Amino acid sequence: MQTNITKAMNYLNRGEFDSALNIFKQLTSLQAKNPQLWHFRAVSERKLGLLKASEKHFQKALKLAPNQAEIINAYGNLLSQLEKKEMAKQQFKKAIKINPNYIDPYLNLGNNLLKEASYEGAKNAYTQVLTLNKENTNAKVGLAKCLNKTNDIESAKNILIEALKSKPDNVQCLHLLGQIEKEQGNITNAKEHFNLILKQPGLHIETNKALASCFLIERNIEASVNKYEKIVRNAPLDFDAHSQLSLIKWSKSLPLNECFSNYDNAIEETKSTALMGQLGNKLLQAKEYRKAIEIADKILLISGSDAAAYIIKSNSLRELGEFEEAILTSSQGLKKNNKDLGLLYENGHAYIANSNAVEALKIFDQLCKYNQHNLSCVTLKSTSLKMLGKIKEYNELCDPNKFIYVSEITPPHESNSLSDFNLKLNNELVLLHSSKQHPLDQSLINGTQTIGDLFPSREHFINLLDIEINHHVLQYINSFAKTKRHPFLKRLTKNYRYQGSWSVLLQQQGFHKNHYHSEGWISGPYYNQIPSAVEKNGEGWIEFGIPEFNMRDKLEADYIVKPQDGLLVLFPSYFWHGTRAFTSDETRTTVAFDVVPQ
Repeated sequence: MQTNITKAMNYLNRGEFDSALNIFKQLTSLQAKNPQLWHFRAVSERKLGLLKASEKHFQKALKLAPNQAEIINAYGNLLSQLEKKEMAKQQFKKAIKINPNYIDPYLNLGNNLLKEASYEGAKNAYTQVLTLNKENTNAKVGLAKCLNKTNDIESAKNILIEALKSKPDNVQCLHLLGQIEKEQGNITNAKEHFNLILKQPGLHIETNKALASCFLIERNIEASVNKYEKIVRNAPLDFDAHSQLSLIKWSKSLPLNECFSNYDNAIEETKSTALMGQLGNKLLQAKEYRKAIEIADKILLISGSDAAAYIIKSNSLRELGEFEEAILTSSQGLKKNNKDLGLLYENGHAYIANSNAVEALKIFDQLCKYNQHNLSCVTLKSTSLKMLGKIKEYNELCDPNKFIYVSEITPPHESNSLSDFNLKLNNELVLLHSSKQHPLDQSLINGTQTIGDLFPSREHFINLLDIEINHHVLQYINSFAKTKRHPFLKRLTKNYRYQGSWSVLLQQQGFHKNHYHSEGWISGPYYNQIPSAVEKNGEGWIEFGIPEFNMRDKLEADYIVKPQDGLLVLFPSYFWHGTRAFTSDETRTTVAFDVVPQ
């Protein structure tokens, strides 16, 4: 018996979970009262993704040994994987109470709090680990992540540098230090840290991706493409690398088949329907709707209930104006996936497109209750309200007079005037535009967008703009009162950070499609250089309240703002917004950004 237990534990420790599980199944049938055997069986099942069986067997183990901290901690890990976050944290805290000197639950609690951006709680958990073991690298890395997220960047770097003195090859420390240097714009330093990792044995996929992004920031497009191509050859199911590679190739105006050739090769090798689904979404973004439908149909031949395929097909049909077919397709998908919120969202979208706002509102009301942080649902709920003429309810969400802020910035002291500041700012911005065409996955048409985050920047006038924007964002926030049930006002805080920041250069016939920012909280453009064409027929003016997707009955704008040099506009990220096209051959330069609560 003991020989079998030792053998199973060796398999478990080596990551051979199938072999371990086979033995633990036999052992639990022979010793059904042994809590440790049920515990290790449940761990093996969790590692294999057999989450229901794992939960059942963890509960058996805990019934036999309700106060064993190791089992409670491991059960917390399963609950975390099941997205039962509050229950997971309760288990970690319970394990800590039973055994205050047991390090693992502190680490797991810290990691869970870090994921949900509860940085102070996470810092406390990691600090407690370091009280028990001052050399624990996982706790040092976790603490450094918290400090970095709360803008105590130098302290974060110092912790990592100190850790590397005793463990100079530690991959976690080197990678995080490289990421922090990259975020600060110190690309040479970042590359040095990443290259130290790549000298060590192993594929180091995440580090290779970080290095590829450094090449991109340096505008060394060829090196970035080569690095991403190597990554997808070594890791054909790395979805992020595939996405980045196709976006870069698209930005260089390569033919469509070249932009997505990496998907074709990986799909041929892996037969992955999930990767086929990502390709289908890329084709949607490229407006290749018939090709997207072909991909969706191929997925459904392999897996007849695949929710993503039904979403891709319904979305494509909507954009082709086949509204009833879109409703039918998404409804068929829901019959096979009745709990899939993405399909329910697409079904509501199809109803809006077909001018059935009554059914759409029912769906988006339901979705807003399911996921109160999903701004896409708020946006389409507001569209449904507008279509139904429910003005009071619509204005509670989208009153332009209340929620749209328009102000000219104050030029920094060192500038002679606002026009002088904008000229110097523009000189810095235009150097960052390296793409040859509009981004595949953004709202921009006939223009270019900078790659990576604009803020923080090593460029002097870009940083001065950053300071001025923050001044106005705080003024905007201070104009509101916190309101519990409101999707924008319930998040009200003076502690925020950039979710993204970029510059846009519009060319002739350039414009922004109507869109919203589902990952933001407050969004806005700063108008740096505006052509004289804005004085003619409303060219380049920003419009609010018009949905972008194809629909049977078009809606009119709620509010329109005429841009001018030095103007800043702020609004909730869930607002539909877009610009009218320019007809002149002059260019327009703006800076845009999203901020979110810290």
